[in-house]
Amino acid sequence: MSSVVFVRGGAVITAGVLLAASLTSCANYVGCGIGSLGDDVTAADLEGRYEGDRFGSLSLEPGGVLAYDDWPDIRRLEWEDEPTTSGTGRWELGAGEERGTLSVDLEGIHGKDYRGPSGGYSLTLEAEGSADDLRLAFYVGDPDSCDLNTFDRVE
Repeated sequence: MSSVVFVRGGAVITAGVLLAASLTSCANYVGCGIGSLGDDVTAADLEGRYEGDRFGSLSLEPGGVLAYDDWPDIRRLEWEDEPTTSGTGRWELGAGEERGTLSVDLEGIHGKDYRGPSGGYSLTLEAEGSADDLRLAFYVGDPDSCDLNTFDRVE
């Protein structure tokens, strides 16, 4: 990869680093098996109940309200034999370049590093599929690892 060096006010920034950073922040890591969200899918289409393949369920309700059940403490990345929790929160479908992502704020899980608007745990879910065939995914740890908890729609 070639890079271009910019110098501004004593700071040196390489275009190669900027490109790499922008590529790693893109939604829907297709290489991890996550497809794209159909252009015709609206927030109302995403409403419903989803079951996780490794933990928990998630219900996306009208008005950006959500309920989650049987989730481990997701701050720790240790899933086996962990006590679980249930609670409520907020969700919002991204727009523009963030289309295909859901910003989620879980109110029963608190973490200083990922504090959302309500003070709960903030995370991003990836959404894929068409209005009648939707799936959500959550990266467990580093997105580059492609370790996913997928949520299939059940209602």
